[in-house]
Amino acid sequence: SIFIIGLFVETVLTIIFLFSGFGVYGLFWAFTIRQLFSALAYLIISYQFMPELSINIKNFDRAYLKVFYRFGAIVQLAGIIGVFLNTLDKLITSTMLNMQATALLGLGARFPSMALSIPSSMSAVFLPATAYMHSQQRHQEMTDMYLQGSRLIGLATGFMMGFLAAFSAPLIVAWLGNQTEYQIAAIIMTIYTLPQHLHVLTG
Repeated sequence: SIFIIGLFVETVLTIIFLFSGFGVYGLFWAFTIRQLFSALAYLIISYQFMPELSINIKNFDRAYLKVFYRFGAIVQLAGIIGVFLNTLDKLITSTMLNMQATALLGLGARFPSMALSIPSSMSAVFLPATAYMHSQQRHQEMTDMYLQGSRLIGLATGFMMGFLAAFSAPLIVAWLGNQTEYQIAAIIMTIYTLPQHLHVLTG
C-alpha cells in the first residue's frame, strides 16, 4: 500500500512541478518527497507491528554475518544491480542528449513503472518465502514456488504492459494533453513496456 501510494504521490507531484516550471528538477523533488514519505511510513508501521523493535549497535551478533554475507549479499547485490539498471537510461539521456530528453523519458516511463508496483509486490512476497524454504532445505517446494510465481508475475505484467503499449497515445493525450512536445512520450511508453516486462521477471 505504501509503495503504491508513494508512486501515486510522486506522479501527481511530477505533473504539478512540471507545469509549475520546475523542469527536470520537478522529477527530482517528486522522487525525493516520495522516498521520504515511504521511509517515514515504513518506520511508523514497523513500530506499530513490532512495538518491541530495537535498532541498536548492541543488538549486533557476529554469528549472523555468515548468513548475511552468503544469502543476504546476493539479495543486496541484486537490488544494487536493479537500481543501476533503473537509472542507466536516465544517465545516458542526460549526458548524451539533454535534460528535456530525460524529462520525456521519465514521463513515458511513468505508467509502466506504476503498473509494475503490482507484480513487484508479488516478488516482495515470494522472495522471503523462498528464502525461508531455502533455510529449511525445502528445495523442491522452493523451485515450484519460483516457477509458479514467475508465471503469475509474467501473466499479470504482460496483461498490463500489453494494454499500455497498445493505448499509449490516448493515455498520454488524456494525461498531458495533445501538445506536440509530449507526443514522443507515447512512443517512449510503448518501447519502455518490453524492457520493464523483462526486468520484473528477474524479481
